[in-house]
Parts: sequence; structure tokens; C-alpha cells
Amino acid sequence: MSKLAQLVLSRPNPIQSAISYCNNVMATYPFATGVGITMAKTTAADLLVQFVIERKPWDPQRTALFASFGCLYQGVVQYVIVNKVIEPIFPGNARRAVLSKICCMNFITDPLLFLPTFYLFKEVAFEQQQQKRLVPSLSLHVAAKEAMAKYWQNCYADWLNTWSVWIPGHFVTYAICPPHLRLPWID
Repeated sequence: MSKLAQLVLSRPNPIQSAISYCNNVMATYPFATGVGITMAKTTAADLLVQFVIERKPWDPQRTALFASFGCLYQGVVQYVIVNKVIEPIFPGNARRAVLSKICCMNFITDPLLFLPTFYLFKEVAFEQQQQKRLVPSLSLHVAAKEAMAKYWQNCYADWLNTWSVWIPGHFVTYAICPPHLRLPWID
């Protein structure tokens, strides 16, 4: 091997170093980085929908609402569900544990917690747009009733769509991803 090749191979790869650094930070602070990344992804998704799909002017109240959803539910609540509830019940990544976690997420937490919560946030966002107010004049009871009515109208299609993505997707979540990377992966 030439001296130039030895010199090139002896130097650390900057991309690999950056990835390793990020992984170490995420492993050290899994809750904070998981919640932060999740909130950023949810905010970016809302902005993408507003600007590219709907082609409407920016609605900062709606973006704030979806950022809150990303932080509170997809960040905090799902961190607890995925890493503090499901993992201790079905520890490890043996085949039975992975299948149990996949079933728990797809057939219990998503239909009973995630989708109803999403519909509630979506209902509040709809009322924000209709009333042009950050906090719409809508009781939580009325919003929940409206959200659940819409959820029940769409639940079978929503379940089939989420299962088509997340039954195989959660194989990656639970069989491959270490716990500190699960939240950024799924949200």
C-alpha cells in the first residue's frame, strides 16, 4: 500500500465522526433528543403540507398546534409508551418480544391513543382556521365529541393504512433500532 493510501485510510472519516457524535448525544440524552427531533419533524411536515400540498399562506397558529402535538404526544407520550411501558413488559429483541411490541403498538396504542389524540388536535386546528383564533372558542367536550365522530367514520381505513406502514415499520423499531433511536424513527 502506498504512503498516500495509508495516510488517507489513517484519517478519520468526517461523516462517520459526525454520525458517531450525534448517536452518542442521542444515547446520552434520549428523551430530550427524541422529543426535539419529533417536534421538529412534525413542524416540518405541517409546513410542507401548508406550502406544497395546500398551497396556502402560512398559518402560524396551526403550525404551533402541530408542533405541540409533536412535542407532547409524539414526543413525550410516545417516549413513555415505547421505552418505559412496552419495553419493560416485552424486554429485548427476541422474536416473541418483537412481535408482542408490534402488536401492542399497532392494535392497542395506535387505535386507542394515537389516532384519537391526532383527531382531537386536528379538530382544534380546524376550529382555529375557521375562527382565525389561536385558542378557538370551543369546549374540550365539544371538540372531543366532534373529533371522535370523525375518527369513527374513518377508523377502519386509518387502521388499515397505519398497519400497512407500521406492522413492517415497527419490525425496524423493535428488532433493529436501539431504544434511543426509536422515537426519531417512528415519528
